[in-house]
Amino acid sequence: MSTEIWGNHIAIVVEGVLRMPNDSAAIIPGLLLYRSLVKTHRITLIFDSSDKKKIQYWLLMNGFTDHTGEIYWDVEDSDNVAIRRISQIGRIRQEGPLSLVIESDMNAAAALLEAGVPSFLFLHPQYIHPDFLPGKRKEVTPWDQLYAETVRQREARATDTRLKDF
Repeated sequence: MSTEIWGNHIAIVVEGVLRMPNDSAAIIPGLLLYRSLVKTHRITLIFDSSDKKKIQYWLLMNGFTDHTGEIYWDVEDSDNVAIRRISQIGRIRQEGPLSLVIESDMNAAAALLEAGVPSFLFLHPQYIHPDFLPGKRKEVTPWDQLYAETVRQREARATDTRLKDF
């Protein structure tokens, strides 16, 4: 597909949208979003890592190969995710206009909003931190319940007919 017929430029933050934080598993709704957008838009992926070799392997193994650009955590980037994201978006904008950023970090999304960057906050209940859920319980969840929920989610993913299209 030639770039002349592509629509707007969209940036997707990988951590929390396409990949589970601190894990190598792909987030299925994020994968579906990527596959839908990459057909008609220029997609740049944003990484909170500078390890290009591991990232390239993960992208290849999970089928994220059709995007047009990648932005990594640069040496000069801040440890603060909101400040870092503004810097990364600035680097993307050096290449031309950016229509939308898909972000999973609430602080980064707030900073993007304040900076006037159109943003889409991606939240998937399976992947957000329990402290942010409504009705957060103070007691520790018993191990058996955690294990049972993990099994339930894996079974649901295994029987998800939407994934048979890939």
